[in-house]
Amino acid sequence: MERASLLNIDLSIPRRIVVADFVESPEPHRVTDIASQLKIEAQRLDAACCVLTNNQMIVFLTGMRSEPQLYAFADKLLKYAQARGVDLCFGMDSPAVDNTKLRQAFEQARKALCSCHRKGTVHIKGYDEINMEIFADLIPLAAKREYIKKIFHGYSTMELADAIHTLECFFEHDGSITKTAAALYIHKNTLQQHLKKIALRTGYDPRSLRSSAVFYVVLYFYQDIHLTGFCKA
Repeated sequence: MERASLLNIDLSIPRRIVVADFVESPEPHRVTDIASQLKIEAQRLDAACCVLTNNQMIVFLTGMRSEPQLYAFADKLLKYAQARGVDLCFGMDSPAVDNTKLRQAFEQARKALCSCHRKGTVHIKGYDEINMEIFADLIPLAAKREYIKKIFHGYSTMELADAIHTLECFFEHDGSITKTAAALYIHKNTLQQHLKKIALRTGYDPRSLRSSAVFYVVLYFYQDIHLTGFCKA
């Protein structure tokens, strides 16, 4: 109660947590300006909302409770920021019984936010929508790198990046050769050759259901390593 009071947070009001971060890091003074503007807009949408900042992360403690309300709240803030030339990602917590788990709620929202950055095409995501992010932070980065090197043994950095790009697109289109080839602007036969080459060099065929889990983990770890700076902020 005392710590909440120091932060001007009334714990008698049930709250949900929404966290936001910039898609691309702006200048420090720009961060301060946008955070101030978002605070005003958030409190216009919800008079009970408390707004805090943590480095480039903006934390909203809103009195809104339902999922539709929370998504609408985040969407309005997103459009407000975009109208001012700034792109954001938002993460939301999972509903809690009371306000005694605010730290846990913040971690849930942060993991959902990391997932938005990792996906790249999603701007708003709730904790209940994520899966591997729940436990991925428990796996050391060294172990993630070792796993990738084990699967893609002998690959150069450039070859690995190219293979990852192909696999990301392949899984993004649910294994459709036609759709993946179109998205990569290559012929279907060329894509088939790329996939066969990955299968020959790694021993795991991306077109096999049994091997797909291996590559899904690799893709996740690869993205996680590149996002470490943000996710640990």
